[in-house]
Amino acid sequence: MTEKEFFIDFLGISESDFNRLRYSVRVQHQIASGGALRNPRDGNFNSYMENMAIALGKEWDVSNFAHQNEFLQLWEAQFSRMHGRGDFAHMSIILATHLASDTGNAGQLSGVAGDRAYIERLAGWLGDATLKNPGDDGISFGADDYIADLDAANISYIMRTQNLQLISATNLYYSQIGPERTRAEVFLEHTPLETVVIPEILRELGIDNQQIAELRGVAPDSYDFVESLRRNLHNMESFAE
Repeated sequence: MTEKEFFIDFLGISESDFNRLRYSVRVQHQIASGGALRNPRDGNFNSYMENMAIALGKEWDVSNFAHQNEFLQLWEAQFSRMHGRGDFAHMSIILATHLASDTGNAGQLSGVAGDRAYIERLAGWLGDATLKNPGDDGISFGADDYIADLDAANISYIMRTQNLQLISATNLYYSQIGPERTRAEVFLEHTPLETVVIPEILRELGIDNQQIAELRGVAPDSYDFVESLRRNLHNMESFAE
C-alpha cells in the first residue's frame, strides 16, 4: 500500500486534503530546518510555485505575472508562520518511535539494538547530539531539532504518566509551557542533565565523562544543546563560539 493509498483508501481522506497535508508537512520541515528559501526567486522558482499549486488546487501558470504575485504573497505568509518553529515531521518521527516502543517494535522499526529507553533517546535528542547526517562534516543540531526533540520526549512522558492519548497529551502539554514553564524545565523533570543527558552524549562520542569542555570542540551544536538545557531555555541558543 502506498502512502497515498493509505491516507485516501484506508483513512478515507480526500485527495485534495491529502495533497495539502503532505505539502504542509514537507514544506514546514524544509522551512524550519533552513532548507527552503524565504525568496523563492533565489532558487527553483517554478518548482516552489508548482508544488504549492498542487497542494492548494490552484491552476497557476508559472509565466503569469498575476499568478506569480499571488504565489509570492502566500509563500511569504507561509514562511513567516513556519520559520523559527520546531520541525513537526521530525517530532512526529520521534513520537512514532516512542509509540512503537510501547508495542515492543521500536528496535525492529529502527534497526537499532538496545533497550527501550536507549532506542527512544537515539531517535530523538541523543541521536541529534551524536550522529552525523550523510554528507555533513560534523554533527548538526539546530534550534528546530531542540524544539522537536524536547517536545516529543515531553509529550510521550505525559502520555505514559497520565495515561492520555496522543492528541490529549499534546494539547495539555502546549497549554502548560511558555514563559513561566519552559520545554527544557519539563524535559529535565524526567531526563536529568547531569546523570543522563551529559553522560550519554559523552559516551556516544567517546569523550571521557569528566571532560564536558571537550564537547565544545568536538560537537559545538551538541554543546549548545547541553548549555541551553542547563539554563532551562525554551529555545536553543549558541554558547560554543
